[in-house]
Amino acid sequence: GQSTLALRLGRPHARRRRFAVGLGVLTSVVLAGLTFSPPATAGSGLTDGEGAALPLPPAAPGVIRITQANLLSGQPAAEFQDDAATVLSNQPDFITYNEVPYRHDIFLAPPGYALWRTPGQYTGATPVAWRTDKWTAVNQGTTTVSYKEGKLPGQKVEWGIRYANWVTLQGVDGHVISVISAHLAPETEITMGLQEVGVTNLGILANQLAAVGPVLLAGDMNFHYGPVQYPRALLAS
Repeated sequence: GQSTLALRLGRPHARRRRFAVGLGVLTSVVLAGLTFSPPATAGSGLTDGEGAALPLPPAAPGVIRITQANLLSGQPAAEFQDDAATVLSNQPDFITYNEVPYRHDIFLAPPGYALWRTPGQYTGATPVAWRTDKWTAVNQGTTTVSYKEGKLPGQKVEWGIRYANWVTLQGVDGHVISVISAHLAPETEITMGLQEVGVTNLGILANQLAAVGPVLLAGDMNFHYGPVQYPRALLAS
């Protein structure tokens, strides 16, 4: 799925045709200093055209856009490339991707974008991309979100092994901001309890990065916004 969010920066701080379905998406902002404009909800800005999305108006001065995209991992290359083009079509400042460990960087970050991830089946699944005309990376890394081995019958990858990629960037106007891309484990008999572990570890990372500026945490959290699954107290902490 895809979700685009627009945010307004304060002063500098010291298609769902083929996209994977049934997974909750969370985009959260850690720390104050950003104000929100209404987001485009998952799939709401998409058409059935090839690589097309309804165009957004140009961003106002001081507004940034971040798009979170979980792209269906098993689809053919041509269909993946079409979906990636949809994600890029409104030229967001930042993109957080999920389920793309073996997809070529050129389709995730074509000219005008740069991309960070640690290559690998698990470490490379959640890259961060950013516009190079507006942002320059000053630090980056890959952090363990959860690590538990084991597969259910018929399962091809170990769902309990999860990493987050993150980048700290400086804008042409001097703002410093960090972006984290994450994908938490779904809840199964093997991964029970790992969502809490994952949120806790992401919170530790976000609080560390918050020392230099606002933090954007985006990804597929694999839980829904509701009274049963949503870990409100843990996220608030």
